[in-house]
Amino acid sequence: MNSLHIVMLFCLQRLKEERTIYGVYHLLKGKKSAQTIQDGQIYGLSFLFQSFPYLKKSSFDSMITTLVQREAIISKGEHVYQVTEKGHEYVQKWLTTNVLPSSLNGWQYANVTYPFWKRLLVLFQTASNLVYEEKKFVPVTRDEETLRWLKKFLVRNGQNRTELAHQLFQELKDILKETPQLNVEIFVRQFSGYQYAGETNVQIAKEYNIDEHYVHLCQLATVHFIIHMLKKQKDLYKLLQGLLTDFNVVLPLTSSAKATYELMKRNKSFEDIMRIRRLKKSTIEDHLAEIALFVDDFSLSDYVTNDEQEEIKRVYLKLNTNKLKPIKDEVSSSITYFQIRLVLAHLTKERRVTWS
Repeated sequence: MNSLHIVMLFCLQRLKEERTIYGVYHLLKGKKSAQTIQDGQIYGLSFLFQSFPYLKKSSFDSMITTLVQREAIISKGEHVYQVTEKGHEYVQKWLTTNVLPSSLNGWQYANVTYPFWKRLLVLFQTASNLVYEEKKFVPVTRDEETLRWLKKFLVRNGQNRTELAHQLFQELKDILKETPQLNVEIFVRQFSGYQYAGETNVQIAKEYNIDEHYVHLCQLATVHFIIHMLKKQKDLYKLLQGLLTDFNVVLPLTSSAKATYELMKRNKSFEDIMRIRRLKKSTIEDHLAEIALFVDDFSLSDYVTNDEQEEIKRVYLKLNTNKLKPIKDEVSSSITYFQIRLVLAHLTKERRVTWS
């Protein structure tokens, strides 16, 4: 049982048989759809968004088969699975010898994680080679956008090669002080420099006797931690801040929902938005349900009265489900599915995003 199996079991535990297994696949893969975004937030799984972008559907299906064969999950319908007692035991046993990274924040940093990582890798490699006056080396990435950024960054930075390398080393050393030792070692081993190449996930996994998915998770968590620290302490780490200057960590909304939100900020009514965007009522409702999940000052009372909110909340807590139909069947007939979605969004918005 490897760490990806454990992550899959964890996700299935959270979903409580209310979504299909492919909801997990889309989340881990990083599919930017309204359904994936909303499910991630509602079930407290947003931090795992795009945590395994390399995951192929064929591999995912194979892992499902393995979990069934190991009696960790059982089918409860088409593509719907329940974690068995044995499955829970697998998770607990795995956790006795492993620690799941705590600084993952997949959805928040999805648009910056991998570009930032490529920039850091190639900057480190360049600084290392320049210290030894080596100007001819093969870059660790062939991504043209990253290489164009590097040239502009070095010109704009203006430091000599020794100062650049020293500052980069000191900032990384300082920012990683609060990171678990294993994560730091995995992170550092992936850097290339003067006359040496960074190690692959497979190589690192073999050295530490762990699986490569766990190596990837530790590395990803470290990148997320660095980005978090750079956003939190904008007056520190001046060199590393330069790797993020042209990135925006924005509201995690789909592009269509963002367009609706922009109109809302201009005080356009529901009907105005429908007319301006030429979209159906149900589509705008989808957008509002998405916006309600992520916008802190979303006015729930504009759409649901206080009494209706209390009734929906009472039924939600009683049934302990995020499925809409069971809740709709229990509340007053005047309450709509749309109103239920908004209240559920409000109730789950503040859910703590952790492994626990």
